[in-house]
Amino acid sequence: MTTELNHDPDATTTGTTVAIECADVGVRIGSADIVEHVDLSVAAGDWVTVIGPNGAGKSTLLRALLGLVPYTGVVRLSGVDATRLSPLQRARRVAFVAQSPVVPDRVRVLDYVLLGRTPHLPRGLAIGGDDIRIATAVLQRLGLETLADRQLDTLSGGERQRVFVARALAQDAPVLLLDEPTTSLDIGHQQEVLELVDDLRADAGLAVITTLHDLTLAGQYTDRLVLLADGRVVASGSPRDVLDHELLWHHYGAQVEVIDDGEGVIVIPRRRKERS
Repeated sequence: MTTELNHDPDATTTGTTVAIECADVGVRIGSADIVEHVDLSVAAGDWVTVIGPNGAGKSTLLRALLGLVPYTGVVRLSGVDATRLSPLQRARRVAFVAQSPVVPDRVRVLDYVLLGRTPHLPRGLAIGGDDIRIATAVLQRLGLETLADRQLDTLSGGERQRVFVARALAQDAPVLLLDEPTTSLDIGHQQEVLELVDDLRADAGLAVITTLHDLTLAGQYTDRLVLLADGRVVASGSPRDVLDHELLWHHYGAQVEVIDDGEGVIVIPRRRKERS
């Protein structure tokens, strides 16, 4: 079942510059096709969320865009074929926040954020004054300046997630990829992180691609949804188009009610069976 809600991958973008795009991208691991024939285009200032059931290939797609796994097809960053870029050049164009970032033991918040400056350091040179100023400005932008000297492992979940985003922003890249940025956060911290991302893409013109399991959060915050199933795009378009109860039943096996509240879309799970 394939729903072609948007034949033109650029049709729903609001920005004027395509920051990241992929054409016919596929990832094969062993004998299994994890991602197949994915086309995606995201302009500066746009926010696209990839949704889909477990095992659909969402995280693998992000890893392909980052060049962390071999892929077929083409990935372009600001119009340049990513295979023509060195790892450092790619890191200057795309920043990434993983589901569970690896955090060094007893690292200070400021030092962790400064790791985001690594792609900009001349070979053999250490962190300099400009890097510290950039990292400090990012911490101030995210309301974390008072935590700069705290150890990262002493922070709350929401504070840590903001620090992870801060490190990515310190890379000063035009594209931000976030893999399940609300994992393990309570509802208040989920809102805090997603509203921060929304502000950043609006104010700084970032092109944002996220993966999300929570369909209501996806329907409330993002411009465009891409529904993956078995590694393929089966629907793409606005949240109102993609979050359709029949589509969700077919691909998730979930009985839901979909409500348009005028600001976005709310997806409410319903019991499959009546109580006895």
